[in-house]
Amino acid sequence: MRDDLARRVLDKLLDWTDEESAVWVRELSTMASYKFDDYEGFSAGERFFERLARWLYQIRDPSDRRRLIEFVRHELVFISRNEMNQAISCVYPHYIKPMLAERAAHQIDVPNYIRREVVSNTAFKVLRRTTVFLGLSDGARLDRLRRSSAELSHEQFSLTSELGDHAQQSMVANLRNALDTLGAEDHEPVFETVILVDDFYGSGTSLIDKRDDGTWKGKLLRARDHIQDLASLEVPVIVENPEVIVVLYVASSQAKTHIESMLAEFQSTWTLVVIQELPEQLKVVDPELLRICDEFLDPAMVDEHKGEVPRGYMDAALPVVLFHNTPNNSISPLWADTEFEADSSGRRALFPRYERHHADRP
Repeated sequence: MRDDLARRVLDKLLDWTDEESAVWVRELSTMASYKFDDYEGFSAGERFFERLARWLYQIRDPSDRRRLIEFVRHELVFISRNEMNQAISCVYPHYIKPMLAERAAHQIDVPNYIRREVVSNTAFKVLRRTTVFLGLSDGARLDRLRRSSAELSHEQFSLTSELGDHAQQSMVANLRNALDTLGAEDHEPVFETVILVDDFYGSGTSLIDKRDDGTWKGKLLRARDHIQDLASLEVPVIVENPEVIVVLYVASSQAKTHIESMLAEFQSTWTLVVIQELPEQLKVVDPELLRICDEFLDPAMVDEHKGEVPRGYMDAALPVVLFHNTPNNSISPLWADTEFEADSSGRRALFPRYERHHADRP
């Protein structure tokens, strides 16, 4: 009923022909049922068509409304839970396992293309078991990664990149038992490969960046410091110079370029793996749409963390929505919601974002 009402409102808001209405509503209905209705940032009971009608209602120029509808139909990239799960399921079998196999092949002096012989060798099994996965945020979804990596032990995963004392002792004890079972009793029970995992980056600056004074900041700085701490313990958990692989499920080409350039200075031996790269051509460049973005952003949304970002943080201008939240690297009409903010213009975003930093949550 609410969807039908929303569609009648759209008929009044949009200067469309009967033919356009039939085609556009059919397309949008398909995408709503397939993806958009599942956005986890909607309030309880809210659906896409209702949100769409309220979004367009605040746009006064009919031509701007048509442009936004065209954007949703043809340019918006909505990454669903199933699509993210697909990316996660590729991490170990298609990226990490081949990298470990290549190292094992070098150790046992067997050509890497003879994969069956390599992965059945104890050297590979030891390399695999001495690999630890650390989440850089809750978006890493290590529960899903763990279940999609059947060859790995649950004891190789930590939901955070910082291991507490109990976790350290438990992981080392279980690693010792596993190595004994593999017939590698002489191998030290320490992890040799560290996989740092996160879900999405639009600019990459919160992962690793350099301040004006030349010092580093970001999640990888904290992860490196903790890895070094774990290696310097009286009973070390990680070897002194481990192989480190940074795995991102999704990242823009802008973020990938930034992270790679920063890693070249920060830790040149670390490897970046992006499962799904969003190409540069996705970036919003249409002057008409960028103007709408500039006019949309409410000053109430500006804060010290991201500044004024009508076209997305770091001007990333992405057309991207993730099923659980919309990145602030995307254009502001998608995420910059101030409907319930005091002293605001009451902007209603299409896929409102849950902000990590907020004045009401100091």
